[in-house]
Amino acid sequence: DGRAMSRSSSQLKEGKREASKETELAAALEATLLLAPEPPPVEEDMPQQIVGPDFDDNGEVRGLPGVTEWHLGQAFKQMDFDRNGFVGVGELRYLLSVLG
Repeated sequence: DGRAMSRSSSQLKEGKREASKETELAAALEATLLLAPEPPPVEEDMPQQIVGPDFDDNGEVRGLPGVTEWHLGQAFKQMDFDRNGFVGVGELRYLLSVLG
């Protein structure tokens, strides 16, 4: 019967599409795992914590002429999207992806 053949071939095509999707998903998962970030360094490998910026005699951040403490505060306020007083990992990740 022609309808039975038509159904069989459409089922075969559907099966091939599903297998293709599974293959694509497996490849995407593998690529994601390969690009996954390395685990954080152990404590003795971590750099010393920076307590605050180093200001020169003019109240500017050393090495950044014209940038004052007020400018730094404004920059962090702009990065703190959820306004919780901290710039979290998600906020940094978003900013870095937008900046490229």
